Amino acid sequence: MSCLPSMRVFTQNRHLRRKKDDLWVTNRFLSKKVEDLNGRLQSESDPEKRKKRFFFGASVNPNRKDWQSELEYVMNRTEAVLIKLIPQCST
Repeated sequence: MSCLPSMRVFTQNRHLRRKKDDLWVTNRFLSKKVEDLNGRLQSESDPEKRKKRFFFGASVNPNRKDWQSELEYVMNRTEAVLIKLIPQCST
């Protein structure tokens, strides 16, 4: 199973749209949770459960002011198997 975070909404001018964010999950939070879940699966006594794994997919909004550092973090400090580099479409 792959898990993707839900990013906050930014305008093209790189300003955060606070009123549009009902729910969001950061790359840092989700990558840690996926790491923890995989650790729990690996410690299971059932060999079939030990074969299962969650995969982390990152999301970086290029409208963020700090998008380059967020992308660098995802590439160098997580085990992301994919990166979604698309601005949010919410209006």
